[in-house]
Amino acid sequence: MGAGPASAPQDAAAAAQARPNVIVVLTDDESVAELTERTMPETLEALSEDGNGTEFTASIVSSPLCCPSRAGSISGQYPHNDGVFDNEPGYPGLADKGSTIYSWLQAAGYRTGHLGRWLLNYDAPAPPGEDYDTDGGLAAPPGIDHWFGYVGSQTLYQGATLSRNGTPVTLGGGLRGYTTRAINREALGFVRAAKSDPRPFFLTVAQIAPHAGGAVPPAGGYCGRGGLPVPERGKIGKWRTEPLPKPPNFDESKLGDKPDWVQTRPGLGAQRRHFLRLGWRCALATLGSVDRGVGQLVEQLERQGELDNTAVFFTSDNGYLFGEHRVVLNKVYPYEESLRVPLLARVPERLLGRGVRREGRPAAVEYPVNNLDLTATILDLAGAPPCTAAGACRVLDGRSLMPLLSGKRPDWARQRTLLFQIGSQRQCGALPGRGMRNFYDGIRTRRHVYVELDRVNPDTGQCDRPEYELYDLKRDPYQLRNRAVNPALATPSPLQASLAQRLAVMRQCSGIAGRDPASARPFCE
Repeated sequence: MGAGPASAPQDAAAAAQARPNVIVVLTDDESVAELTERTMPETLEALSEDGNGTEFTASIVSSPLCCPSRAGSISGQYPHNDGVFDNEPGYPGLADKGSTIYSWLQAAGYRTGHLGRWLLNYDAPAPPGEDYDTDGGLAAPPGIDHWFGYVGSQTLYQGATLSRNGTPVTLGGGLRGYTTRAINREALGFVRAAKSDPRPFFLTVAQIAPHAGGAVPPAGGYCGRGGLPVPERGKIGKWRTEPLPKPPNFDESKLGDKPDWVQTRPGLGAQRRHFLRLGWRCALATLGSVDRGVGQLVEQLERQGELDNTAVFFTSDNGYLFGEHRVVLNKVYPYEESLRVPLLARVPERLLGRGVRREGRPAAVEYPVNNLDLTATILDLAGAPPCTAAGACRVLDGRSLMPLLSGKRPDWARQRTLLFQIGSQRQCGALPGRGMRNFYDGIRTRRHVYVELDRVNPDTGQCDRPEYELYDLKRDPYQLRNRAVNPALATPSPLQASLAQRLAVMRQCSGIAGRDPASARPFCE
């Protein structure tokens, strides 16, 4: 009986060891095409070591745009549930700001950290009716123990100002002031601190690369001009003559079946193609610094004896288009190059049980998954509910990927429909003057992509008329033939009608059947 109190610290330590550390490395605007053994060899090697790596080859995001995608990753919810549909208003639009993956894991006993990019407009004053104060971006968001986040511009590769737990840190020139390097150093320091802290940790390393950015020329060379991504000084050389990929949908010639906002895009003449080549080369060159940081993190974990107790994930907030469908250096569009993102995972073998392993490149999972699933997976690994210490809980819209990581193939994975959203119908009439993009909802299955778009009049901000897109990814992987019709003008095919019904359900969905209590709303898939 007398041994009870004395064994309590040992029990606590054993419980902490049973719950793994988790690291998420998040890039910005990195397309699937940019993750290769040439661009990121250390990342691929580190996350496939010992055969414990998994690559999700059909991973998409809940919104192919920075802020709503990142909001979904911290809330575990689709935009129609967490309130963030666009970069504007950004953070002020997030519902239940105190209830995110950071506050949930903190409540579960984790030491939490976020380094680098955060939601846009975090440094802006709270709008009327909102009761929060970020101290101009200096204060850490709720639930974050260690904060190293941007203050002001979040797109500077050189000379950026970040807040280290409330203290502004302005990076200087040279290699030491290069933002990716500074974030890498901060990540290593966070991991080293685990040696003296018994708690498991959760860390997000949110790099700017390969997002378009800024630096004062000649620091970035030609990459420092025109808003292109800015690599470390001297790093462009390896990529200076790299050819621009030209898949079948590059500078697409027949756009008559596309929505108006694509039809009106001009062809890619010599000047645009030159700019695309520069953008491609500069983007690839920025990834070397991210890659080195991933390698350093994994090496540090191994030195500390933490690697076998740490799950590491690598992904991006959205993809990017380099001339596909005539889109020049942009995301937002509901096409595969914009929706799909890299997703690599290395999970300790003791947590996986019997699974599929192979040496070299990670094992591949081809079923559709999204960023909300990563949130659910991390909570599953930690054994934590999506609830704060005060009992504020969210209903997650994603599923844990642990069955897929363990080599299982559940029925839901084969039959699943995923939602993606930009903007909302209720926002459409409230944004006069903003005709920069359409608002849309879409779904993706293993084989099809279906989208319903609302065109916006740039003068009034009102929606004119809906437009539709439907692609068979098996027969048409480059999305060259739109098979949808406008139901007001023609009878849709049974396939389009079926997908439209599924979209109508998904745009209202909440939670997962069999895991969450039933409500008046349909479940997500």
